[in-house]
Amino acid sequence: MQSLLSAFRLQKRLAVCLLFVGTGAAFSTSTGLMHVASKLRFNSVKHCLPLTKRCYRNPLRYRLFSVGAVAQEGLEDAATVENDDIKVDTRSKKQRRRERTEAEIEVLREERRLFLERRKEKIAKIAAGESGLGKVRQHVNPLAPGFREPCPTPEWDSIYQDLSKDLHLDIGCGKGHFLFDLAKEDDSRNHLGIEIREALPVRAQRWVQEEGLTNCYFTFGNINVSVESLLSGYPGNLELVTVMMPDPWFKKRHQKRRIIQPELVEALASKMKPGSRFMVQSDVLEAAENMVEVLDACDKFTTFDGNWIEQPLPIQTERETSCLSKGMPVYRALYTRL
Repeated sequence: MQSLLSAFRLQKRLAVCLLFVGTGAAFSTSTGLMHVASKLRFNSVKHCLPLTKRCYRNPLRYRLFSVGAVAQEGLEDAATVENDDIKVDTRSKKQRRRERTEAEIEVLREERRLFLERRKEKIAKIAAGESGLGKVRQHVNPLAPGFREPCPTPEWDSIYQDLSKDLHLDIGCGKGHFLFDLAKEDDSRNHLGIEIREALPVRAQRWVQEEGLTNCYFTFGNINVSVESLLSGYPGNLELVTVMMPDPWFKKRHQKRRIIQPELVEALASKMKPGSRFMVQSDVLEAAENMVEVLDACDKFTTFDGNWIEQPLPIQTERETSCLSKGMPVYRALYTRL
C-alpha cells in the first residue's frame, strides 16, 4: 500500500474512495478521512472531501474493495497496479452504458423509482409548508430526458379571478420573489411564472395561496417544450414575456441549453399579438448579446437598436438588486411584436 501511495503522489489528479469491505457502503468518518489526508499530504479533511465525493458519485468506475484504497482517474490498465484489491473500470461513460447487464439496468431502474418517490414526498411537504427547500441545484440541464415532456395545461378558471386581463409570462422565475412582488404591485395583468427546478415554483405557489393573490400563478416545467400546452387555453392576450437573469451556460458545449432558442422565440411570437412586448436581461454581456442575436433573427419582432434600456418594471429581481448594489451593469433589451 505504501508503494502504491508513493506512485500516486506524483499524479496531479487523485480520487479517494473509502469503502467498507464487502458491503460497498461509503466510509466517510472523520477518522478515516484524516488518515487518508495524512497519507496524501493534504492539509485538512476539507481538501480530501471533494475527492471522496467524486468517487462516491460514480462507484461503478472505481471498483475498490479495500478500505483506504486510492485510485487514479483514467488509469489505462488496472493490471499495472501492483495490488489485487484494486480494480478500476477504465471504460468511458458511453461504453459502460452500452455494456450494461440486465441486472445493472434493473438496479438503476429501482434506484430511479426510489428517487422519484422521495422527490414526490419532498415536493408534497414543501407545498404543505412542512419542509424547507433544502439543497436546490443551481444548474439544470433542460435537454435531459426528465424534462422532455410538456407541462400540463393549467385550469385557468381556478387560477385567475379575471381571465380578461392580459397575461405576463416570466420564464425561469427562480425562487419567485420578483413575480410575487410584481403581482402585488401590478393588478392590471395576470402573472404566470414557469421554472424548471420543481421545488421553487411549488414553494412560491404556497406563498400565493397564503397571500390570497388571484392574479399570480407558478408552475413547474421546461418552457422550451411547453409553450403550446401552457398557453393554448388562455383566453386573454400574452402581453408581456420576461426572461430575467437566465443561466448563462458559459461553456461553449453547454450553450445549447440556454433558454432563448430560435424555436422558443417563434413559438412565443405565435401566441403574442402586435404590440406585445418581450424583455430580456442579464448581468453577463455575452449572454445578453446572445439573446439579442436570437431575437433579432426573428422577423416578428422589432430589432435591437444597440442601446441597453433602464428597468421599465417597478420591481427588480434579487440578482439585479445585488448587481446594482455592487456597481455591476445589467444589460436589458425590450422587443415589440410586429
